[in-house]
Amino acid sequence: MVGDYIAAFEAISPDVLRHIINMADGNGNTALHYSVSHSNFEIVKLLLDADVCNVDHQNRAGYTPIMLAALAAVEAEKDMRVVEELFGCGDVNAKASQAGQTALMLAVSHGRIDMVKGLLACGADVNIQDDEGSTALMCASEHGHVEIVKLLLAQPGCNGHLEDN
Repeated sequence: MVGDYIAAFEAISPDVLRHIINMADGNGNTALHYSVSHSNFEIVKLLLDADVCNVDHQNRAGYTPIMLAALAAVEAEKDMRVVEELFGCGDVNAKASQAGQTALMLAVSHGRIDMVKGLLACGADVNIQDDEGSTALMCASEHGHVEIVKLLLAQPGCNGHLEDN
């Protein structure tokens, strides 16, 4: 059904399609935000395939769909491919407006090694610091995620000597 709506709006005008797909509610969430946060990756794929999504749009809480995807429950390999496609479509290093956290920091803090690997494969920077000066490595250490610590330290250019505030 969603695919039919996308086709109908595109038939009217690509500009109409772009407007409809990127419409935000009062909290700043778009269809992509909702599809990702509800782990509805079939819809995420349809939205990405429409090629008009603003994947870097921050909602009022400061989160992009990429940041929400870093926390999403992904069960199937095909869904992880959609998430990785999403990661590749936008800025994986964008900072949330409230605390300055990146998608990588969010994935790390929740122990989501699958998402950490996906974000790193798409160019996530391990050395970015949030508003308190914390990095993904600091976050992994603080939460006791040993395997993620090892993974981050293995990244070229990972700076284990950065200090927080």
